[in-house]
Amino acid sequence: LHATSRLREFQIVNALKGHMPVPDAFWVDVLGEHLPYPGIVYGFASGVTKPSSARSGVSGLGTWMPEDVRKALSPQFVRDLATLHTFDFRNADLSSFDVPQLGTENAHWAVSWWDRVWAEDAQEEVPLMALASSWLHKHAPAVDRLSIVHGDFRTGNYLSNEADLKITTWLDWERADASLQDFV
Repeated sequence: LHATSRLREFQIVNALKGHMPVPDAFWVDVLGEHLPYPGIVYGFASGVTKPSSARSGVSGLGTWMPEDVRKALSPQFVRDLATLHTFDFRNADLSSFDVPQLGTENAHWAVSWWDRVWAEDAQEEVPLMALASSWLHKHAPAVDRLSIVHGDFRTGNYLSNEADLKITTWLDWERADASLQDFV
């Protein structure tokens, strides 16, 4: 994967505090001056990534949860996703982000960013990636609304209490570092 910005992650989590369940983010070492590498000091968040009745592989892909668990967690999942995508970030401290302009075709910006990530991290040529990138650039819509996107919003990236099946916090905000560039 790609290196991400601890400052952007720190700013996103703090901006969302009080709007959706996120961990307390107390301190960020942007350049790794105090820690061996850049990092964030988060507060403790209770919960589990999946109930003991769930089944999955090591990566979390293909997680299967019993029906009662799915019924309890799915409305919270959708609620939090909607909260994130409709959050008005204009007054939040997101100074480390570049915010695209409405009415432009800046969706190219997001595709170009991922093109760069792919070019820097790919181990081999994959023609399908070039084809997909070309299609996305050709069909990029004008930006009519800006949203924050988590970048990895899925089971395994939230904690929930096993007893009452309430989502307690959303984790893994490191891919939100380019998310103001992802548009709905």
